Amino acid sequence: MHTPLNLIFSKIFDIFFKTKETRNMNNPYYVECPVKNALSIRSLYTFFRKQIPRDYNFKGESHDFHEILCVMSGEVGVTADKNVYQLPAGQAIFHRGGEFHSLWSDLGSAAEIIVFSFTADEFPESDKHIFSLSAQQLAEISSIFSAAQK
Repeated sequence: MHTPLNLIFSKIFDIFFKTKETRNMNNPYYVECPVKNALSIRSLYTFFRKQIPRDYNFKGESHDFHEILCVMSGEVGVTADKNVYQLPAGQAIFHRGGEFHSLWSDLGSAAEIIVFSFTADEFPESDKHIFSLSAQQLAEISSIFSAAQK
């Protein structure tokens, strides 16, 4: 059974893990998008938008669920275990469950982020932590967040 939040997160993950389109040879007007059973969200823990002030410094945490942080504007510093990243607007980071992570405002600038955390029965394997998002993808994430608030 799909809840509205499951549908919202299916859309968000579609942004990160797109499937490839193929044309149906019997009817070129229909597009088949094979979907591998690679994602099954079980629980949502957080889904919030936050303004990060210039002097913000979150010392960090780890938890048994996954988290994705999207930088909507400004720039932030983030750790992922022992790795340190500077993320400008248009980038996102994926933290697997159990990974220690912290966050701070970077270069003395304010920033805006959207964070969501969840558990998943199935989730795509990837060594990639950092994702670059297009202006359209950022707009979609913002729109999904606005819809979820209603």
